Amino acid sequence: LGSVPKGKKPRSERSFRIGARLDWRIDLWGERHSAAEAAGRRLWQSAFSLENTKRTVVASVVRTWLEYLSMSDRLRVTVDTERALSRILVSVVKRQVEGDASGIEVQQQKAAVSSVRATIPALELARAELVHRLARLLGTTPDKLPLPGGSLHDITIPETIPAVPPKLLLLRPDVKSAEAELLAAEADIDAARA
Repeated sequence: LGSVPKGKKPRSERSFRIGARLDWRIDLWGERHSAAEAAGRRLWQSAFSLENTKRTVVASVVRTWLEYLSMSDRLRVTVDTERALSRILVSVVKRQVEGDASGIEVQQQKAAVSSVRATIPALELARAELVHRLARLLGTTPDKLPLPGGSLHDITIPETIPAVPPKLLLLRPDVKSAEAELLAAEADIDAARA
């Protein structure tokens, strides 16, 4: 560091320092012990929060998958309805040519077909949004997401759902996380008192 006058050679030095410090304090009233206990409880809480987040993501994936199946069913029904209404329109037009149907009936049928056709893009968009949400939850892109065709009718629900014992609720990660948070707060209070 510094400057070298013109014409002089720079001079360098090496300097080394090593040091150690030791602090020791008697934990007479248990302040340090309570702080360590609080830190341990917070670590415990973080682990349960992670488990709860995993559980929430799995539930979101299942819910989104069911919504996707439902939207696929709605889209399929709408497309089938549009086809049926289009076939009816053809027959109404034939009836009009034969003199059996009026122009009003033809226009009403055209309006029905157009109305159903107008809902198809909105349903396709909603289904595409569900595919993107599902891909985001699974950590992939929508084009890499294998989505086999399916329907809500393919899902079987057990006839009887077994009773859940109340003690099982205590094993839920969100309940354990809240319990750890309370215990950590209690240890913080003990440390503050100490």
